[in-house]
Amino acid sequence: MKADADTTKEILAVLDRLSAAYEARDLEGACLLFSPNVETSFFGAGGHAPYIGPEGIRAIVGKIMGLDEVFTLRLREATVSARGDVAWCVADAEIVARVGTAERRHPYRMTVILEGGRGRWRIAHHHGSEPAE
Repeated sequence: MKADADTTKEILAVLDRLSAAYEARDLEGACLLFSPNVETSFFGAGGHAPYIGPEGIRAIVGKIMGLDEVFTLRLREATVSARGDVAWCVADAEIVARVGTAERRHPYRMTVILEGGRGRWRIAHHHGSEPAE
């Protein structure tokens, strides 16, 4: 079920805040965007094992922020659907990775499931991958 305009705006805002937290290397800010539930999960690109629960989320987000590159997530096309207090977003995106003035761009596909409802959305599952070119 396609999300209404307000829900779509809220979900995309969560993803914008996640990108801003990555770019600012704000570990606490990024982790607050994820649900505190023990079954919250993150499957990332690069063959990482799934990271489960708040400790797992903190581990993978910290690992991403500890790399030399600074990452920005740019959504190119996103579809948001929702039912009640659960929403999901499927996106064709791009990761912009910067070290100093050097910049690399990578295509990125992601699916994010969020829970909470109006004004309280938090990421319950993140799955991202870089497609084979």
